[in-house]
Amino acid sequence: MILEGVLTTTSHSGTVHVAPMGPDVDESFSQWTLKPFQTSESFKNLRRENAGVFHVVDDALLLSLAVLGRANNWPSKKLADGGFVLDGACRWYALRIDEWNLETD
Repeated sequence: MILEGVLTTTSHSGTVHVAPMGPDVDESFSQWTLKPFQTSESFKNLRRENAGVFHVVDDALLLSLAVLGRANNWPSKKLADGGFVLDGACRWYALRIDEWNLETD
């Protein structure tokens, strides 16, 4: 299934980067397939850190700001492993990249 939400990654400077994302997720929520554009900031951060935090949100303002690239100042808390959790998320999932498939369709 595709789960729409917001992904946070850690920028090169150590700050939060927020972007909309719709990963493919299996029914047990144990396998996630992220498909960011290879030219995006999210992709660059994921390649460098091999980690991100996916958020399920019901706040239309947060989702709209993420789509516009203006959500990086949204209140967040830094996790011990370096990811960022956005305030007000319904649920969040800390993700660790185990495998890369950089082939293009």
